[in-house]
Amino acid sequence: MYVQLALFPDYPSLPPPPPPLTEQEWYESAWARLNYPEEDDIPMCQNTQQGEIIVYVKTVLDTCLARLKNGLVAADLMIYRTLSTEEHIARGRKIDQESLAPDVMLVTGVATVEKRGSYDRSKEEEKLRKKWRAENGTQMPQSEIDIRMFVVEVMSPSNYADKRDIYKRLCFYSREGVDEYLVIHTKPNLWLDMYTKTNGTLARMFNSDTHESALAKVSFGIEQGELVLRTQTGDVFEHYEDEREMRISAQSLVKSTAEALEKEREAKEKAERNTFAERKAKEKAEWTLLLERQEEANTLAEAEAKYKAMQEKFYELQQLIALQNS
Repeated sequence: MYVQLALFPDYPSLPPPPPPLTEQEWYESAWARLNYPEEDDIPMCQNTQQGEIIVYVKTVLDTCLARLKNGLVAADLMIYRTLSTEEHIARGRKIDQESLAPDVMLVTGVATVEKRGSYDRSKEEEKLRKKWRAENGTQMPQSEIDIRMFVVEVMSPSNYADKRDIYKRLCFYSREGVDEYLVIHTKPNLWLDMYTKTNGTLARMFNSDTHESALAKVSFGIEQGELVLRTQTGDVFEHYEDEREMRISAQSLVKSTAEALEKEREAKEKAERNTFAERKAKEKAEWTLLLERQEEANTLAEAEAKYKAMQEKFYELQQLIALQNS
């Protein structure tokens, strides 16, 4: 084009192309164009079996989240995935984001938000970078970002009706960077299908009746036709109703223990105050006795001095009488 302009100077000049957007500029412009509805208008579950499994898994993962620093556990929460510049161009500039609502998910390394309407990894990373810049005044190294995700899908009749649904979900979670993906099949009976991240993509695990999540530290298994979740020590997580009763009992125990400790602390402080008061009273009594003894000693010294003075006067009188008689 520039050779043509040099040969034909009268050819109308064109403005230079705009510089390519940086990764951050692309995400900011994409976020400005997008909206984030909090639901996909699809019911969370289609039958009682699926609903009970979802609640059971969610309850157990809530318990697991208590020992993690930052993170979230959610059921039927919308995941939004903002496409990168390259993906946007590769898809013919038709879409800027993908979305999906997994049955249950556990995410670690993200800010804990009390009321969360959706999840977007790129936005979560930006929140972490802003917090880092505010605290350290420098750009956050990519190595410091450690967001990890565990997703559980409980298959419903609609999932089986669309033969490509499982594959579409697997592709989405693989592109999203999910570390562990567990599919709980309900047809014809309960069975498990586990995928873990290998070389940047989700790979299927074979020949295993039970699957242990390295992120949640929970083992999933099918026992007597029922889903059973166990701890690393082999203890069974009770169903959500039993778990709720256990949690209430544990909270009551913690409360009663705290009250007992508080009473013990108050009794100890009271005993220390009494001991201090007794010690002060004893010191005061000893000091009073010392003062009394000092006063007695002073009185005795004064009496001895007076007696000595009287003896001297008596001696002088005796000498004066003796001189007069002589």
